[in-house]
Amino acid sequence: LHEGGQLIQPSTGLPCRLVHCWSWELSAFFPTRGCTLHCPETSLEPENSPERSLLRASHVRSQRLRKVAWEVRLRYCPSVLCLDAEDIIRSIRQEKEAGRSAGYIFVDVRTPEEVEVSTISSPGCPTIFKDAFLKMVSSASAESLNGHTFILFCTVGGRSGRICQELLTEPEKFGATNVAASIQLKSLLGGIAGWAHAKGGLVDSMGQPTLRISPWCQAFTDLFPVSGMELVLDELQVVPQDARDLIDCKSNAEQASASAPGQILRTCQALDPQVLADTLHRAAQSCQQYDD
Repeated sequence: LHEGGQLIQPSTGLPCRLVHCWSWELSAFFPTRGCTLHCPETSLEPENSPERSLLRASHVRSQRLRKVAWEVRLRYCPSVLCLDAEDIIRSIRQEKEAGRSAGYIFVDVRTPEEVEVSTISSPGCPTIFKDAFLKMVSSASAESLNGHTFILFCTVGGRSGRICQELLTEPEKFGATNVAASIQLKSLLGGIAGWAHAKGGLVDSMGQPTLRISPWCQAFTDLFPVSGMELVLDELQVVPQDARDLIDCKSNAEQASASAPGQILRTCQALDPQVLADTLHRAAQSCQQYDD
């Protein structure tokens, strides 16, 4: 359009001026003359520059990701402690400035195909993968894991939260009964998508810095930053079976009007008092080993 290209209406083949802009955040990129934009309805006014549009679009996506991450957490891992990427990055920086190690070990529980594209990188904090982690917790002693905090992550926090939840409540399933009472497990809220919004580092399979990242499946592409990342995805990929429940979580989060704390309060009010008391007791038992 900026170069004077023409538009036609597909059904008639006749020239037209109407063009659909799939997201209002991108409306500033179109010419101000020569076409009529049709954008999804929104209460927000478009920004007056493409750069500001991209910044606001990324902020909107970050807020959307937070709602999805909380929905996933409440549904699949309510007793697991989760950390924001910004808090982790800040903690690592502060510990480094003080001459100490943060003691974090990142655990990537995503598929080999996702890991092949990129994984999290943070100076002084190693990243290991799911199989190596599970082997470690099944064979290590409680003393050998002292001083380390394992931060599990996936795309938005669903898969990592489930593994944390199972390790806390069913350690025998992983042969981890010896370390279950002392191991420090946390899940990255919002997963690698949250890490990308926090501008955390990424490396490829060769250990080289990269901006490429896998969104796992098409449904999660709109949770990543609008700019600064290259999403790598096979468009013909069949939706993974274990992604379907999380996609459902995403739909619920996008339709929900209440905030995460509001949803918690509403759920508590609906539960039978004895059921609520039992739930809180179990949650407290699973978190009692944490010192924070």
